[in-house]
Amino acid sequence: MAEFDKEKFAELLNTAKGNRSIRKYADDSGISPAHISRLLRKITKVSPEPDTIRKLAEAAYNNVTYEDFMIAAGYIDAAPSTSRDNIPSIPAEDIEKYKISRRDIKQYEDVMQHTRAFFMNDKVSDEDKEQLMYSLMEVFLHSKKINKEKYGKKQKRIIRSEVYTAWLIFASE
Repeated sequence: MAEFDKEKFAELLNTAKGNRSIRKYADDSGISPAHISRLLRKITKVSPEPDTIRKLAEAAYNNVTYEDFMIAAGYIDAAPSTSRDNIPSIPAEDIEKYKISRRDIKQYEDVMQHTRAFFMNDKVSDEDKEQLMYSLMEVFLHSKKINKEKYGKKQKRIIRSEVYTAWLIFASE
């Protein structure tokens, strides 16, 4: 997972704002002018939440996209579809849809790195490796969906048995 690039984010935000005032962009996006100003002045230490980024992108000018913002915010890598040793990146729309935090992404990447241990011998084809990695990403997203439906925003912890259940459901589909 990449880090929050304040410089790039501020540059994108300024481009997205276009010739509007900060207040007008804030009104169009539903984000406070103070928050936009802090992001433009690069004084915010943490990246904005995906929902905030979505609102900024929806009101953006000059073809600045949600994905552009998500890359600068450090939620997704710039490389398409796979990153770090063929670990599939979680699609930006799923990050927002399932309210996936930076901590969740780090956990996902750690699990996927450990999964590579299955491939220590050369008998597994590249296609099979890729299919397994994508299947694991789907299990991760499915468990996030179950967790969101069951607990909503207040409860973020995934109970291990639920993850196992999600794996069983996914594997049987």
